[in-house]
Amino acid sequence: IRVVLGRRKDRQYCLLSELILNTPYPRGKEQPDCGLIEANLLRSPTVVSHDRQGPMNGHHQLGASLVSMLATHPFPRYIEDEEEFVDELKPGTELMLGQYKIDSLLAAGGFGITYLAKDSLDRFVVIKECFPGSFCRRQNHSVLPRSRAHQNELKSIVRMFSQEAMSLSKAGHPNVVGVHQVFEENNTAYMALDYVKGSDLLEILTDNPESLTPELVQGYLTKMLSAIGHVHRQGILHRDISPDNIIISSEGEPVLIDFGAAREEAGGKASRMLSALRVVKDGYSPQEFYIAGSEQSPSCDLYSLAASFYHIILSLIHISEPTRPKR
Repeated sequence: IRVVLGRRKDRQYCLLSELILNTPYPRGKEQPDCGLIEANLLRSPTVVSHDRQGPMNGHHQLGASLVSMLATHPFPRYIEDEEEFVDELKPGTELMLGQYKIDSLLAAGGFGITYLAKDSLDRFVVIKECFPGSFCRRQNHSVLPRSRAHQNELKSIVRMFSQEAMSLSKAGHPNVVGVHQVFEENNTAYMALDYVKGSDLLEILTDNPESLTPELVQGYLTKMLSAIGHVHRQGILHRDISPDNIIISSEGEPVLIDFGAAREEAGGKASRMLSALRVVKDGYSPQEFYIAGSEQSPSCDLYSLAASFYHIILSLIHISEPTRPKR
């Protein structure tokens, strides 16, 4: 008997997808043809299929009884509603006692989740939530460790996220996204950042490549080098530089965004732990990002920046580091 309780759409993890029930058949008896009874509970606990071969037997009767029970007895909300399985906060969720209200999901990655939100003055801001999916899970709004073994690691990562967000807030560079506020809530940490109106370089390269003149590209690269140098002088590595993380604002200025994977250049156990949560983008990431525990330095960001502008100039994605021919 296979009962499908719920399957999450387009999610890396599946908290509860299938329940397999095996009923032993008495020894000495010929094994009957198995029937398959499915109850799809994605939207409501009703029977969607009952496929069987041969006459009704004990196995089928057991399955029929189970399906009947599923169809007539209410199940907990978390089984009926697949939305409860999603990692991100729902639109309308308030943070900081209503100072921020989630509008929509922007992106999700190995380190965190990014939302578009509105502040108390009805202005758009970006909220970055520390959510290292390998170590944590969502229960209602709270972020909890996946197991007891992950408790200390999760606390260290959240603390490191807060510290680096504070460092980033002091960066103060015109080509680096600004940080408004750093706060802790729901057992994790958040950054409130500028909402930069515009298009990222990957979108421009795809939709309007002719607009990327040599003079413009040279100017963008010069300003990005200045921005990254400034960030490095604060002791921070970005670790996720790519064309889609460089936005050209409505004023024509390139702005480096998405510091969710950032970490301090030198650090202890917590910093090494963040390095282990590798954010790898083929074609942009240096070799160090493919090797767990490898030493990472400002040169990693410079490699990613060079690979990004290689793509912009030639309209070709650079060969990913593991497949590059070795000389």
